[in-house]
Amino acid sequence: MVCDECSSDTDEKTVEKLQEQINTAKKYIEHVIGTIKRDGHLGTIQTDWILPDLEKALAAIGGDDD
Repeated sequence: MVCDECSSDTDEKTVEKLQEQINTAKKYIEHVIGTIKRDGHLGTIQTDWILPDLEKALAAIGGDDD
């Protein structure tokens, strides 16, 4: 069945692209959390109010499992 093979290939590519996007998001969130914990701010913005939300977001997408 050619159609099933095409669908399966498309699904694999979609999953790979989504996983790549999740990994990129995790890297950025981890970087921001690290910066906040190290410096206590992000640029000129006080960030103590957002740190718990960033940590929850990171946990929701899989945390630091690299």
